[in-house]
Amino acid sequence: MLAGVVFDLDGTLADTGQFYYPLMRAYLSRFHPGISNEDLLDLIGLSFTQKVKAINKKYGLEVDAEQFVQEVSLKAREQWKLHLTENFSAQRLVSELKLNGVQVALATNNSLRNVVLILEKIGLPGAFPHMVTTEDLVNPKPHPEVYLKALQKMGLNATDVVAVEDTSIGLQSAREAGLKVVVIPNPLLSRPDLAGADLVINHLSELNYSVLNKLAGGYS
Repeated sequence: MLAGVVFDLDGTLADTGQFYYPLMRAYLSRFHPGISNEDLLDLIGLSFTQKVKAINKKYGLEVDAEQFVQEVSLKAREQWKLHLTENFSAQRLVSELKLNGVQVALATNNSLRNVVLILEKIGLPGAFPHMVTTEDLVNPKPHPEVYLKALQKMGLNATDVVAVEDTSIGLQSAREAGLKVVVIPNPLLSRPDLAGADLVINHLSELNYSVLNKLAGGYS
């Protein structure tokens, strides 16, 4: 029976990537004009540190992390402040889960500072009593640590918990932690590898307590 649901944030509850990745490409093109959208979209779901390391390795660059923050991450925050809007589907689902006694948690590679801003913009400030952010992690997604820590905070077994994700990186992380996984494919990804997903849907509005409870082995 469903006891908990753990949500990813970026791309799952909030469409942050549509602002973040154009800024990222504009900045990196100064160092390597050949960087394509596809190169950057391969990084969706990775932590900030993982992104910088992957870019430097692939292109033989030495992008400075602090400068990257100033040029990309801080500008992205300003875009989120201006353009992110309430996610009524997420509000409805979280409220319904809580009314049915289901714990909710957040498991993200993003920073706590960004998480607080994003949740406020989408209308879910303080909605998640249990959150695991990049500051809590030694090994970000696709490693299962983020989900194992979420389970620990909730005091629940993986068999009673469902994860909601948008990328193959998140899917791998949740599956390796033993959770059932619903995937809402990130629209920025053209060929996501979703093998192993328990359910693939098009939009968060398709989820409700009954669907998630049935997925966890409860009665529909």
